[in-house]
Amino acid sequence: MKEAFQKWTRTTDGNEKHYDRQTRIVAKALATKGHSLNTLLELMRADGEPALYLCGTRLDSDYAFGSNDLGTAISTLPEDATKAAVPGYHPGSTEVYVIFQGNLEIELLDQGAVHTRDCCQFDVVVIPPGQCHRVRNQPGRKAASFIVKTNPHHKPGVVRCDDCTYYSLKEDCPVYMGWAKEEA
Repeated sequence: MKEAFQKWTRTTDGNEKHYDRQTRIVAKALATKGHSLNTLLELMRADGEPALYLCGTRLDSDYAFGSNDLGTAISTLPEDATKAAVPGYHPGSTEVYVIFQGNLEIELLDQGAVHTRDCCQFDVVVIPPGQCHRVRNQPGRKAASFIVKTNPHHKPGVVRCDDCTYYSLKEDCPVYMGWAKEEA
């Protein structure tokens, strides 16, 4: 069976396509002695690249692997804070965060209550399918995570507050209300 994976081409700054930007960043990091992950993170931060996908249903760079079974990404904070802070859940995917630099807070909705998990370097957080979560936006906090997502081709990939099936009114959701306060 021949698999086809979409090449990501969104323009990020009017001049350079997302695909080309990530390809350039990874190529430059791979050109360093030891293919330094720290260099990759520095380049991502310098270019304002919040997340770099290494594997998944979409090809984000010349170095990405296409897969319907597994998605992997590197996320940097504070650069990825705007997207990561938005509440959501993945109905058909387990998501695993491995925090390998700094620390962050993840809010998880469990039986109608928000539980905040303070995550330090080397912590691993497993988020099962359907569990609403978000990374708290804490301005200035630097962290980096390796994120693994199973079954990335499941549709919908992510459900956000406007389409939530847990609360008929998003204002009834404690995760949404926490995020709304931060956004105000």
